[in-house]
Amino acid sequence: MKTLLLIVLMGWCTFSYAQTITIEGRVLDISNNQPVPFAGVGIVGKSVGTVANEQGRFSLKLSQQYASEVLVINCMGFESYQIPVKAAIQSSPLEIKLNVNAIRLKEVVVKPVNPTEIIYQVVALIPQNYDQNPSIIEGFYRESVKQVPANQYFAFSEGVIQLYKSGVDTNIPDQARMIKGRKKELPTAVVTVQNDTCPIPSITNGPYLGYFLDVVRARDFPLYDLNSYTFEYDGAQSIGNTFLYKINFKNNSVTKRSANQRFATYKGTLYIETESLAVVKAEYELSDAALRQYELSYPGIRLKNRKYIINYAPFEGKWYLHDARVVNDFEYEYYVWPKGTRPKNAPKRIDVGVGLHNQMAFVTTHIRNRNVQKFPLNQILKIDASFSEQSMTFDDDFWKDFNIIEEEEN
Repeated sequence: MKTLLLIVLMGWCTFSYAQTITIEGRVLDISNNQPVPFAGVGIVGKSVGTVANEQGRFSLKLSQQYASEVLVINCMGFESYQIPVKAAIQSSPLEIKLNVNAIRLKEVVVKPVNPTEIIYQVVALIPQNYDQNPSIIEGFYRESVKQVPANQYFAFSEGVIQLYKSGVDTNIPDQARMIKGRKKELPTAVVTVQNDTCPIPSITNGPYLGYFLDVVRARDFPLYDLNSYTFEYDGAQSIGNTFLYKINFKNNSVTKRSANQRFATYKGTLYIETESLAVVKAEYELSDAALRQYELSYPGIRLKNRKYIINYAPFEGKWYLHDARVVNDFEYEYYVWPKGTRPKNAPKRIDVGVGLHNQMAFVTTHIRNRNVQKFPLNQILKIDASFSEQSMTFDDDFWKDFNIIEEEEN
């Protein structure tokens, strides 16, 4: 799985809807009335859906064919919440309060758990739990870069992306194409305390977030490198009525790699369904050793932390990628002009000293797993493409019938 980095319309079918139903709401914890961020919002038994934002707010757009279905909200550690779509429409905007799901461990664990053995079984069952056939996943993608703590944005782009997902047990890489996108016109340089200006690094690989972070396929993820990782059982968790093993992992050795290889080692947690042994959720981050390696590779930009969150959801008997998120915190310490680009009278090195916060998020809004074909070559985005550098505009009515992640309220 390649590490995501910050460094210097013809012939397709989309899933937008005519005669759209819109359901808006906010997801709260009933115990303290606080927002429940990133809760999954969808229709029972269907592939259409979205996620709530960090403030628990969501907006779900549906075609009329879903008017007789049931809306469901799921989040780790809470009981599921269901309401008929017709009732949700009448009550929109909804205020949904989730109950904490109290787990009785005897329902989850009836014998001692060997975490390493569970991981072996997880890998063996991947072809059974995840689709071996290709599928088309349509989803909403957003990327942003802002200065902290000033909260000033330097990049904000979002769009609808389709991913061609090859079968889970194939080595065929995924494909991505942009259906629609927009970006805000924002400053492209940060002003330092010395009143110098330094360019903001661009984001690459973003459109392929749903490929790079598909951990059940990523061959350098701990699932496929059991000799280098230690696994530890850490109790049970739940999503609604689905019980999960919680297994922590950390790197137990630092393997020396060649100078042109990206050091990629992780620590975090896997949540595994107790019955099917499917990976339902992964939360992890780069280890301290990997963070230090980043400093050596990109002088002037110090990566303070990088976190990953990946969720899967069931559809027609298989588990599919539901959403993926990467959060990067950088310290932009200094900038050195590339050879031949330094303006006259500008210093060779500029001390910057600002914090940069980057987020990249993808959520699946529709799945098609029948009559799937690869994309035409002229529509495929390059795997190292910068999404924000695509041709886009920005207007308030841009999305209309597309499902998106609600923008945060400052």
